[in-house]
Amino acid sequence: MADNSDQNISWISTGFFFYVNDAIRAVEEFIERFIREISWQNVLLITGRGSHSRNGCVIKPVVIKWLDERGFR
Repeated sequence: MADNSDQNISWISTGFFFYVNDAIRAVEEFIERFIREISWQNVLLITGRGSHSRNGCVIKPVVIKWLDERGFR
């Protein structure tokens, strides 16, 4: 996770060696930190393509659903 203040964009990558639950937890912690500590700006969530996963891209649809359910998208 990183804060790239120079470009007014913060980002998190969920695509590296995460299981789905780990990725959701990371996204949740990241979003909560932004709500608490930083004025809301743009957030870029990068999910992997699932090339190392037997079932292909698994994390992206779960993250999108999580964001939609909470009104973030």
